[in-house]
Amino acid sequence: MTVLRLIISPAGASALVALAVIGPLLGAGRILTLDSPVAINWDVSGFFWGTSEGYAGVRAPTYASAPLALGLKALGGLISIELAEKLWLGFLIWASAFGASRLPGLAGASRYYAGALYAVNPFPYVRLVSGQWGVFGAYALTPFLVISFVRMLETRRPRDAILVAALFAAVSSLQVHAAGLSIILLGAILIGRAFSKPRLPFKSTTGALAIAAAVGLGLISFWMIRLVSSGSDITENMPLGEMLFYSAWSPIDVVTLRGFWISGAFLDITDVSPVWWISAASALWLAAYGAVGAFGYGERRWLGLSIGAAGVVGVVLAIGPSLPLTRPVFEWLWGEFAWYRAFRDSHKFVALLALAYAYLGAVGLGALFRGAATHSPLPFSRLRGLAPWAILLIPLSYGAPMFGTLGQLKPAEFPPGWHNVREILDQDESDYSVLVLPWHMYAPLEWLPNRMTNIAVPVQMFFARQEVISADNWETPTSYTDSNNPVSRYVERFIVESDGSEDFSGLLAPLNAKYVMIVKTTDYERYDFLWDDGSIQLIEESDTIALFRNLRPVSIAYLGDQPRPIFDIASFNYLTPLQLVGRSPLSYRIEIPRGSSGSRVVLSIPQQAERTSLTLDGAPANGIDFGFMPGFDVDEQQTAFTVSHERLFWWYGAGYAISLATAFLAAAAVWRFDD
Repeated sequence: MTVLRLIISPAGASALVALAVIGPLLGAGRILTLDSPVAINWDVSGFFWGTSEGYAGVRAPTYASAPLALGLKALGGLISIELAEKLWLGFLIWASAFGASRLPGLAGASRYYAGALYAVNPFPYVRLVSGQWGVFGAYALTPFLVISFVRMLETRRPRDAILVAALFAAVSSLQVHAAGLSIILLGAILIGRAFSKPRLPFKSTTGALAIAAAVGLGLISFWMIRLVSSGSDITENMPLGEMLFYSAWSPIDVVTLRGFWISGAFLDITDVSPVWWISAASALWLAAYGAVGAFGYGERRWLGLSIGAAGVVGVVLAIGPSLPLTRPVFEWLWGEFAWYRAFRDSHKFVALLALAYAYLGAVGLGALFRGAATHSPLPFSRLRGLAPWAILLIPLSYGAPMFGTLGQLKPAEFPPGWHNVREILDQDESDYSVLVLPWHMYAPLEWLPNRMTNIAVPVQMFFARQEVISADNWETPTSYTDSNNPVSRYVERFIVESDGSEDFSGLLAPLNAKYVMIVKTTDYERYDFLWDDGSIQLIEESDTIALFRNLRPVSIAYLGDQPRPIFDIASFNYLTPLQLVGRSPLSYRIEIPRGSSGSRVVLSIPQQAERTSLTLDGAPANGIDFGFMPGFDVDEQQTAFTVSHERLFWWYGAGYAISLATAFLAAAAVWRFDD
């Protein structure tokens, strides 16, 4: 009986839902889909040492998830990284259902309904199937944030405020956009409580709010300082057309929790069931019934109305950019506030509506059962015992495509050719970069057993030990790229359109590209000339990938005689490659060969390296040579020098110190006030 009670408890039922969703994906291989290769920041070293471009790059939204990647890698050492990743996804599904079932004021069948609808609906489904696991992770933890915030407002205890801060830090670290969504949601709850309980002085909660805010800011300092210091290169490079391209679809799609800009690439509930609208209408009706009933929901009415208000805000922000009537307002926001452009995928705001449907629907369900039990002349007790399971068919049928993704995704093993290339590269212990062509961040990989094979090409994930130069361009109809990365700009200008008539090995030299990798996907045939280039040697080929070696000497640093602001391969040929003799996470030690002469050193640092803090023997760069290479003047008698990343000690190190100190003090406070 104890086991049965566990199974039918909210925690057990949530686990069954998670198993039904993720179970079919537990086979050998990784889950590779549209955004999954960039869903988590696997560059733990670059994040920890502060040497990666971070929030200045296109992978900014999930950049702070590096601590999660570290945890998954550690778990992967015990099992496998593939299984660790799937267990993480299973946990998110479980957390979505269990967290929603624990929302304040719910009981009985209402808890099961809230958990089922929140975990299984078109919003988490499309984020799961499209690989946007940062969004999904933040979504899954949000109910716990609401629970802790409501408890803090009621108890005003420091330990509850600290828990709010910790959950906010976790949510916003998984996906930076979640910080904004959380502020909207918690703000609505705070305002709703203030209006519903005017006799309760606002100052009674200011202490707890201040503690939560201070601890929260302290905990996220390890990434917030980076975000602030990096500026907004990516958002400032976004044209207005992207607002419409990425915005949610029609109002009816948004109201039914659908309308994600790339939903058409995956099965929708409308493709699966011709009567999908019955489940959708039932969920909407229950939520509306709950919203009306929330006015008389006793001590908790303010919470239902507050979450409902947040849902309304989510609808407005989601569909506003695509409606002619409201579009001018959002165009103004786009033009005046760079931070708003981070929400170009306006469908993210639908997460607030999903929470409102789950909570208000549960409130409505509870009111419905109470009313029926009071007024029904029938023996309603038996009917009430069966009704919860029948009601659960609403969310479970509406989110049907989520279960096993209906076969749209299957675990995939990387082809043998990819493993062969990685083995070759791993055996080369010299310092080098690998240029990946064709230059597409997203491209179809026909070896994937998915319904849609277009994916963020997973070279950064698979070849994690190498310095990979790969595309960071989204290639939308409105914009070829939003990236301002100088290495990417160089590749796009001088290499992407190359037809072999140039000195191709010479074009590779400024990149320190000892190897060229051809992923056999869209238009890779345009680089057929490499097979006949005498300065490029084919060393491995399969039906999915090819690896070439550049026979020209390359280096991370070159010695010249004067600044050269404009790229010219002829002048670059006069530079002398320098020898790397030592390397640490924060520095390079480079020697100048005997007999070499020159007073100018230019650097070919990795594509995703942070560039603004580079120094040579303590002196900052005094120019950008060839359009993308940091340049330094040196003494012609100098025989060696050290290039260092300095920012860690001044910015990132301060962020680590603040976050660690805050975590320590918060833990001590929780222990001190534990009652």
